Amino acid sequence: MIHAIKKGYLLFRILSLDVVIGTLMTGVYISKLLNVSPSGWWYLILASTVWIIYTIDHLLDGLKGKDGQPVIFRHRYHFKHKKVLLVILTGLSVFTLVTGLLFLDKDIVIAGLILFAIIFSFFLIFWFFQKNISFFNQKELFIAIAYVAGITLAPYYWANSSLSTHQIILILVMVMLAWAEGILASWFDYENDIHDGHRSFTTAFGRKNTRYFLITLHIVIFILLKINLLFTVNLFQFFAIIIEVLMNTSLLLMLMFPKSMKIYDRYRIFGEMVFWLPGLILLAG
Repeated sequence: MIHAIKKGYLLFRILSLDVVIGTLMTGVYISKLLNVSPSGWWYLILASTVWIIYTIDHLLDGLKGKDGQPVIFRHRYHFKHKKVLLVILTGLSVFTLVTGLLFLDKDIVIAGLILFAIIFSFFLIFWFFQKNISFFNQKELFIAIAYVAGITLAPYYWANSSLSTHQIILILVMVMLAWAEGILASWFDYENDIHDGHRSFTTAFGRKNTRYFLITLHIVIFILLKINLLFTVNLFQFFAIIIEVLMNTSLLLMLMFPKSMKIYDRYRIFGEMVFWLPGLILLAG
């Protein structure tokens, strides 16, 4: 029984379902922040879209492994089961498109398709030309921007108003947090990425420089959140800041205790669970 639970949880993580939960929690956070109430269909479309994008990324990474045997288990799994996953991807993509056309505004669907096309094009360019174009060493930054932009797109459209300084800072910090988590994962995966021939922030700048950069990034985030207190006018906004402080602190602590985080790939488990924290916004009412 315990073995079955462990195996199920491993599959849960390999298939990026922990990322999907984090996306939904961040979606709740952004929606509350912009004072909109999306339907359940939007959350379903958001979840399926994120799963599609992450699965495509893992499939491409799996294909880049030397001799078809990537060191990173997630990539190895996707490479081994690529035919089944491609069938699921195709079916889910059709379902997501049809559902979006039926239940979302036309402008949101068009903007979402454009964003998806940009993300997909980036992945293809990164896969084929990453060694020749230095810009594409910044895969983590692009993913962070696309991640937050994809979540924010519909709530911003429904809000139908310009963003306040408070909202802009919190959304900007969310991009920086997603970027920090991506870089942190590459910092822990440095040796495996070198073996599999993957390019990342850490393989481009080295582990030592990457660690210094992450510490600096976390300090900048703390400063921005402290500045944002100046634009806080109610308890809800203060609570939103506290959530991002908790997220930033969690990621920084993971960097400070690498030996503990390396055991059983805890850095991946806790790194993704950091993005479950935005769901705490529900406690603010």
